[in-house]
Amino acid sequence: MPRRFVSLAKLLLLVVLYFLWIAQSIGAAEPQPAAVPSESKPVIMKWLGVAGWEIRTGNTIVLIDPFLTRKDRVRDAEWKTDEEAVLRVVDGADYIFAGHSHADHIADIPFIAKRFGSKVIGSRITVNIAQAAGVDKSQLTAVQGGEKFDFDDFSVQVIQSQHGVQTRSGRTGRNPRRKRF
Repeated sequence: MPRRFVSLAKLLLLVVLYFLWIAQSIGAAEPQPAAVPSESKPVIMKWLGVAGWEIRTGNTIVLIDPFLTRKDRVRDAEWKTDEEAVLRVVDGADYIFAGHSHADHIADIPFIAKRFGSKVIGSRITVNIAQAAGVDKSQLTAVQGGEKFDFDDFSVQVIQSQHGVQTRSGRTGRNPRRKRF
């Protein structure tokens, strides 16, 4: 594994800030006058819990870290998405962004991407996991930081960052005392 872990956690912040800026600029937080200009598209955000978000703008649905399956983890058991729980909340997705590849961010992504044909954008690990779970390669985009995407209804700039990094005595790395399974 590479020494530098790429995380897209800042992607979530950028996307949320972008949509909040758009919402402010079109006055989405205030009552709208009777006539709304036709070029204005409302932004609707729904928090999915943990780090998950659904963002709707125009006809586009963007999911960020859409983890909705809540169940006890069974060691060495194969993961199974709670499809019913996911479908109670998610009724479509054009794009799915993953901040990083922990299970509580990406475990439901393969099911959602296969169900709705969503494009998945995340780290190389996220893309590999999604592909191994049966998501078609044409739906997957690996990022590492520095990319800028311009879609029909929104734009995303990917910022490279590290997740779980500690700095002690000028050294950067993971906590060696933390138990890994």
